[in-house]
Order: sequence, then C-alpha cells, then structure tokens
Amino acid sequence: MKVMEALGYAVAAYGVYFAVKCVRILRADCDLPTMRAKLPKDAYKGKVCWVTGASSGIGKAIAYQLVEQGATVIISARNVQKLNEAKADMVAKFGCPEGSVHVLPADLGALDSLPAVAEKALAAYGRLDVLVNNAGVTAFILGKDMSMEVLQNLMTTNFLGQVCITQKCLPALVKSKGTILNMVSRTGVISGLPYRTAYCASKHAMVGYFGALRSEHMEEIKVTNIYPGLVATNFCEASVTSDGDSFASKNKSGAKLFDLDKSTLTPERVADRSLAAAYNNIWDVWIWSNVLECLCFYFNQYSPEISKSTLIDGATKLRDNMGKEIEKSTKGH
Repeated sequence: MKVMEALGYAVAAYGVYFAVKCVRILRADCDLPTMRAKLPKDAYKGKVCWVTGASSGIGKAIAYQLVEQGATVIISARNVQKLNEAKADMVAKFGCPEGSVHVLPADLGALDSLPAVAEKALAAYGRLDVLVNNAGVTAFILGKDMSMEVLQNLMTTNFLGQVCITQKCLPALVKSKGTILNMVSRTGVISGLPYRTAYCASKHAMVGYFGALRSEHMEEIKVTNIYPGLVATNFCEASVTSDGDSFASKNKSGAKLFDLDKSTLTPERVADRSLAAAYNNIWDVWIWSNVLECLCFYFNQYSPEISKSTLIDGATKLRDNMGKEIEKSTKGH
C-alpha cells in the first residue's frame, strides 16, 4: 500500500513539474536553455567578430550589441551606404574608436569574389574570434514556378556563400578556438511551408553542413544555429519573385506578405539570445513570436505525426491565402 501511495505521489509530482515546464515554455519566446542562458556584459569584450548581412535587421542588431560589449567588429553587406551609416551611429552611440568598426562590402551571391573578401576580413585585425553568418535572401515562389536561376541565387547566397567564407576563415577560428554563429530560420527545422521550396532547401543545407562541421572540429570551435520565427524586419518585402525581381519592386498595392511590424519578436531580442546561446555553446536555438510557432517547433521535434496532421490543413490554407495575396499585391487590385 505504501509503495502504491509513494508511486502516486511521484506521478503527481512529475505531473506538476511537467505542467510548470509547459507553462514556462508557452510564456517564453525561446527554448528553455536559451531563455536561461546568461550573457555577461563583457562576454565578447576584446573579440574580433565578422557579421555578414549587417546593414539591417538581425545582423545590424548583433553588430550593435557586439560593439556595445567592447568587441571589434567587421560589418559586411551589399549596401555600403547603410554600413557606413551604421558605423557612424555605433561610434557616436557607444563612444568606441572608429577603428574598432571596419566596413567590408560583400555580396554573398557573388561566389567568386568571396575568397578575396574573406582574406580582407582576416587581414583587417590579424585574427578572427567570431563569424556570424547572417546574410541571406528569401523567396515566395511555388516549386513548379521556380527557375533554376532563382534557385541557384538562393542556394549561393544562403548556403554556398556562407560555406565559402567559413572555409576561408576556419584556420583562424580554429587557432582562436572561436565561434560560428549561423542565422538559419524556422524553415531549417520545419519543412513543408508552401511558397518556400527554395528557401527551405537552402536553410536545410546550412543545418546539415554546419552540424557536420561542428562534429569535425568539436574540440576546436563552437557552432550555434539559430532558428527564429517571424521577426519584425523588412526581410519578407525584399523577397525574390519567380522571375528574380524583388517582391517590393512589384508590390503595386503596398500590401505585406506578413505584417511583421506587429511581430513581438524584435531583431534586438533575437540578437541578445543568439549571442547568449553562442557564448554558452548551445548548439541549436528556437526563437518564436507566438504560441503557434512555439507549438510548431515542439511538435515537429517530439511528435512528427501531430505536426504532419496539423501541417496538412494549415499548409493548404496558407498556400491558398498567400497565393491570393501575392497575386493581388503584384497586380495592384
């Protein structure tokens, strides 16, 4: 009798523990290890960091937080004007020396140019401690309508370009026992999102490559992959259409594919948790903007059958609604 009573108490205690965990997860905006991760104010002080895609959004937020911590930062993107403006703002805001922020223009889609760009990054300060692979482009195109040119562009910018600069920087990162921080996407772990065939492919490629790279250099470098949900940026408006033009250039109605301005997930929050996760050597990080995204992450990971049944209904509705929105916005009706 006492054994059964003790067993009952144990089951009840575990039920309470599980319920508390569930409540904490639903109230959080990221997985529990990432939520608990500490980020000392001087975690990156004295580190040399290279951030790609640093002219706006998450990349810019990461660069700002690194400079605020006392890091020396190389910022890269295609838009040189925005990079120079960001540098001037960081110098004025944080009072850091101008020499602590180095502007290095780079186009991750121009694969042949990247070895030389990486050499310039390594020569800028003579070493490298942190590489942030953040640059990327997105697309909202049905698989059947996608040209090979568009697919090649996305795979090059989002995957091959990241691999190219990583390979060139790897000896320096091994020498410093450094960190590679990859800004992937929720599409890197959640498959089956309509109009995202090319984008999903490029992000799954990143996950596979950098997961294997981590295992090859387990004792020499740290690799952290970040999977954010919908973030309050203009990333979707810069997406590529089926003929390679940007969505914004064809958007005659002013409509938005997603109303990201209302997203509760800000670039600054993603940057903070990403840097904390990398500092604590957390391998994979889920960050979400709402409960639905949270459930998608956990069902996909721990209950694929539930994820599949939900996806069948949700993806069909999303496909049809998104198709109507894209057609309406590009035709101006």
